[in-house]
Amino acid sequence: MPRALRTLLIALISVGTLAGTIYLVGLETVINAFNTVRWPAIAAAGILVASSTLLSLLRFRSVLRNFGYVPTWQKLFFAHSVGQVSNQILFNVIGQSLSRAAALTSSGIPFSVSVMATYWERIQAALVLFLLSLASLWYLFLHIHFELVPAGQYMLSLLAALLLCTAVVALTVLRPAGILNPLLKQTTALLRLWPSLLLTLAAHLCMLGAYVSMLLGLGIDALSPGILAALVIVMFTASLPISFAGWGVRELSAAQALGVVGVTEPVAVAAAVAIGVFGLLLTALLAGLGVILVTRNPPKALPEPPAAMQSGRAWGNIALSACSLICAVLLFFQIRVPLRGSEITINVADVIALTALGFIPYYFWAYRGVLALPRALIVGLTAISAIFAVSLLIGYFSFGWTSWAIANRGLGWLIILGYVVTGLSIAMTGSETSRRLVLGSIVATGTTLAVIQVVLLFASFGGLRLPLAVFNLPLQAYANNTNAFAVQMIITSAAAIASEHLGLFGKRRWLLPAILSVIGLTIYYCHSRAGIIMFAIALATMLLFPGQIERRRLLPAGIAPVITILLGGVFMLPILQFILAQLSASDLAEARIFYVMQVNVVRESGDLERWISIREGWALWLEHPIFGAGLGAYMQSYAQVGKALIIHSVPVWLLAETGLVGFLVVAIIFFVCLHHTYQGATRDRDGWHIGLLVALVCLGVGNIVHDFFFQRSFWFLLGLCMAMPRLSAGSGRP
Repeated sequence: MPRALRTLLIALISVGTLAGTIYLVGLETVINAFNTVRWPAIAAAGILVASSTLLSLLRFRSVLRNFGYVPTWQKLFFAHSVGQVSNQILFNVIGQSLSRAAALTSSGIPFSVSVMATYWERIQAALVLFLLSLASLWYLFLHIHFELVPAGQYMLSLLAALLLCTAVVALTVLRPAGILNPLLKQTTALLRLWPSLLLTLAAHLCMLGAYVSMLLGLGIDALSPGILAALVIVMFTASLPISFAGWGVRELSAAQALGVVGVTEPVAVAAAVAIGVFGLLLTALLAGLGVILVTRNPPKALPEPPAAMQSGRAWGNIALSACSLICAVLLFFQIRVPLRGSEITINVADVIALTALGFIPYYFWAYRGVLALPRALIVGLTAISAIFAVSLLIGYFSFGWTSWAIANRGLGWLIILGYVVTGLSIAMTGSETSRRLVLGSIVATGTTLAVIQVVLLFASFGGLRLPLAVFNLPLQAYANNTNAFAVQMIITSAAAIASEHLGLFGKRRWLLPAILSVIGLTIYYCHSRAGIIMFAIALATMLLFPGQIERRRLLPAGIAPVITILLGGVFMLPILQFILAQLSASDLAEARIFYVMQVNVVRESGDLERWISIREGWALWLEHPIFGAGLGAYMQSYAQVGKALIIHSVPVWLLAETGLVGFLVVAIIFFVCLHHTYQGATRDRDGWHIGLLVALVCLGVGNIVHDFFFQRSFWFLLGLCMAMPRLSAGSGRP
């Protein structure tokens, strides 16, 4: 059933995205583009696709050689061909690894070695393509942007902060766990694998050449570096395991990415479809040749596969732990890319989240007996997905497709599901060590960013002039919004509280008060009133649910942040202003401090927009009370007058755009999850549930007057903390 569910899921994604792309672009225009293609271009593209596949065969052989095994070319070709087919039918790399392993046992290669070689080969291919796509994104952004100096300052500051956070995670989380030194040794050992890396790069270049050949055959005017960069991004998205052989996702990404660099949508989609057809035909051809080989020389009896499954699971756990750790760091960094008259934001962790979403059936199948997943979470996420899908259709029939509704609400929800699955998957592996490492990484990254912002803040008060692209007041770090940064700090606080209950801080009782103090000061200087209220609720919730810790031991963590905010915020600003006045400081410094104080008090503009959006959202619900006006309806009403405004209240937004039905579904799911977490925090006194309870209560209150529904950090923590180990009969607490 899990395999059938996975096949159905990827088939729906592939068919849906392909049909939607063809519908938006126009079937007739795509067919007309195909009619103009030149046959030499088709032949060249086909040869290059075949060359890419043969290079992947050589890459697999090179990896096996590094493990000390070199099969015959006949056996290698057979294993590779059946692996290509299994890569489509079974669950991607899982089916591919098992098929290859079964085929190579007759050559004396252990099952586990074949599985590990397949995993490493696929990791290499994905890593090289991922790095190339990052370089392509960098190139496109630099050449689309028109103010390179602020962009360069911003990117340098972001990279510096990211490197510093990574170093802190390595020294404070990985090193105490004994992982850092083995990781460095393994990194140096990987240098011996350079031949397979070169073959991987050559295979990707051949596939890139196939795309280029098709585009030239379809009559594009000129081949530019921008087109090459966009094609690399298309190749990466098509390689993600969320569709059937890339169908649908490849065509959609081609239309979007190539459209940015001037390629018309019909030509882009036609080229992507042609590449997909070549790959499908080549897979069928290899399968036929593989059948001929196996009938002429049938393999010997095969060993039982559970050992290979166990080895594959071990390697999968390692890769999953690494991806979750990376995700825990990157989700704090919303990369802002300013364009002419606007800007876009991206998060590299979204790629990991979407990849994890493609592996969700495997998680449920492989780890179904390890952890007890709350039905409320699984049923709830499914119900919310259904509500959003129906609301998108209602919006389509009411006012048509809008890019904001599809990207921010539709695709945005898929990304959120990916973050939940990423957190769930690391919990479902049953490795408590890996799970704690991810939690510690969240705390280390969030706290490091808070310290950086506070240091820069007081440095600016002392006269250091920082570019606006590097540092902003009020504080927002790399969340690109003060309220969003405050939410990240609240999630960091919840993770720190959970860490204290789980014993991650050991005997360092001063650590939790210190972390909460710097986070409290950071939230104060964000000037987010919702953030300050949520932080106060977090401290109160921490003291109300002490778990297995004596409440008096938690009192310093509740009192220290209050004292820090008073001394470093409320009383500090008048003192600084008085000192600067006595020293005849520059008008610039006085104006900066006065500006900070003024922002903290006067919020007329923001409040006016908030209450307008809530009032108008309520009126929109009264017009469509049952099923709502459709996702994106409120934004669409403002887009017509050239303005962007969202409803600053999640309950009102749900009522307005999903109706009473959608609101009740989300509300019931929230309270059921809250009840489940409350039971875990009170009955089991579990640290995971106590931390999650803090986050749920805080975000539940904040969403009343804000739209925090799509905050990545909250959903990642939800998945990480929600799953709990199964208890065997007669056992006590885990």
